[in-house]
Amino acid sequence: MKTRIFVVAVMVLTIVGTAPAVLSAPLSNGFQPITNPQISLTNTRTWILQGTRVSGQACRYAYSSAPKDVPADGWAQITIGVDQSTCRKLMQEGTPTSQADLRAAAGLPATNSPSGLAPTSSRGAYQIVVFYDVANIQLTGETTQIHWSYDGTNVSGGSTTKSCLTGPSWWHLSYCTSSDGYVPGSYLGNSWASFYSDFCAPLPRTYVYQYYNKVWGHPDGTAAVAQSSDSVDECILLHSSVYTGYN
Repeated sequence: MKTRIFVVAVMVLTIVGTAPAVLSAPLSNGFQPITNPQISLTNTRTWILQGTRVSGQACRYAYSSAPKDVPADGWAQITIGVDQSTCRKLMQEGTPTSQADLRAAAGLPATNSPSGLAPTSSRGAYQIVVFYDVANIQLTGETTQIHWSYDGTNVSGGSTTKSCLTGPSWWHLSYCTSSDGYVPGSYLGNSWASFYSDFCAPLPRTYVYQYYNKVWGHPDGTAAVAQSSDSVDECILLHSSVYTGYN
């Protein structure tokens, strides 16, 4: 049984502005730039996720976020640089400047969000957590998507869809499970999953754990999200992205 080591993200700098998620110039302070799906962010915040050295040269990272409201234009968190020698990742999050780019990066079909909230209406919201390799090939993907009805006071008619996908044949899905129900004042959809690969054998098997991926639908038509995941015995440059928005 693996010993679980929890690490925390340490915020070391904050940058506010508009920044592309696709980098071509080298990063400073030992970070190797990471190529991400074509998506640009505004109102960005940049911080360092500090991992832990395990299994010789492998690194372990814990990703988590407290419940937060989904902005009207969605939200994304991406990895823009990795320093494997010190088990650090340079993370950036912000508001997507293009809904089409956000949905394309999240692997969703193009659709229009409802304009305005009717007194009694229905809506959908989603959160997608994706891991890529250094060549920007999607390795794992885990989605929680909800739909619910609201009238300003109550929620009803909630439904949850989960999706867990692997990319190359050398990544495997251990399990993918979901639950849903009404919590005080809201409708909650949650899913969790586990993925693994032996691509670094004879080094230990690499795991990606999605402990929870939660989306709440509120009576006023807004939503909130939270997620928690780990990458364990990471022996190559994996990077993650989280995409959140309304249907």
